[in-house]
Amino acid sequence: MSFRFHLVGPGLEPEPIGRPVDDGGQAIAYAQRLAIDLAEERQDLLGKSYAIAVTDDTGKEFHREHIDSAEKHA
Repeated sequence: MSFRFHLVGPGLEPEPIGRPVDDGGQAIAYAQRLAIDLAEERQDLLGKSYAIAVTDDTGKEFHREHIDSAEKHA
């Protein structure tokens, strides 16, 4: 199974981000890293409910990592 990543938020069409990975645990860790990077680089996204959505091959959401909480994982 492959997992893909999208930046999601209010009024935003899901925007592909990152690269696909094949392992669920790896997908969660990668989503956390993407969220941390975005929290540091795109502070305009903070406080506005943006997140990294992780989807599987069927398009079903597997995990969601909120950018606002990314600092807690750092």
